Amino acid sequence: MEDNRQYWFVAVVRPNNERSCCDRLENMFKVDGQKTIDFETYLPLHKELHVWRNGQKKMIERNLLPKYIFTRCTEPVRKSLKIQAPFINRFLINRSASPDEHGRYPFAYVPDDQMAILKIVAADPNIYATIDPRKLEVGMKVRVIAGSLKDVEGYIYENPDGRTSLVI
Repeated sequence: MEDNRQYWFVAVVRPNNERSCCDRLENMFKVDGQKTIDFETYLPLHKELHVWRNGQKKMIERNLLPKYIFTRCTEPVRKSLKIQAPFINRFLINRSASPDEHGRYPFAYVPDDQMAILKIVAADPNIYATIDPRKLEVGMKVRVIAGSLKDVEGYIYENPDGRTSLVI
């Protein structure tokens, strides 16, 4: 990972504190209204019409990814954020990548093009967006719902090295 290139890292925070963590992160590194560290935060909020039992309707903002906030920064800035922002529990790591010589996996990041798609989906109230919080388990039957393998069914299989795959 290049030190001067910015990536979208995924920070894990306490549940139901995502908005306040984004605000605190934005404000904690400001002096006279200017950021002292070069980074950007993003919280995927989706507007949807909520109807209560009494018939009252209201547009609400729902967090698409509970416990996660995104920060776009360089690796040295990510380290600085983790040290100076105690409300960030950790950053996600990429266990599918190869570990370094000390056995540590690199931090996971989201490519810019995928973040752009997430921002479009979150911003458009006409798109129904939901993230299924259920975990997939070995042996579970699943169906692909999008992409070139749409409607193909298969099973979750555990490889000898511990990784999981979809077997069609």
